[in-house]
Amino acid sequence: MLEVVLVGVVESTCQVGSVHVTITPNYRRIVDDIKQQIADGRLTPGDQLPTVAALCKQYGVSTTAVRNAMLLLRDQGIVEGHQGKGVFVKGA
Repeated sequence: MLEVVLVGVVESTCQVGSVHVTITPNYRRIVDDIKQQIADGRLTPGDQLPTVAALCKQYGVSTTAVRNAMLLLRDQGIVEGHQGKGVFVKGA
C-alpha cells in the first residue's frame, strides 16, 4: 500500500516499482502555467489575469488553490493586485 501525505510540499516524487510518480500541488500548477504564459508572451506587463472564479473553472481547482498561487506570484514579484480592480502582470 502506498500512502502519500503532502503538507506544505512544493513537489513530491515517489517510486512504485519501476515507475516514478511526481505529484504537483494545484497552486503550483497554476503558478507554473502563468509563468509559462508570461515567458511565451501570451501575458505581458500590465495584462490583467482572469478572476479567481474564472481561474477556478479553468484549472478545476478550489479558490484556496488560486489564492495561494496569486500570493506566491505576488511574493515572487511577478504580479500585483489592486483592490477592487484585479491582479495584473507586473512590469519589468
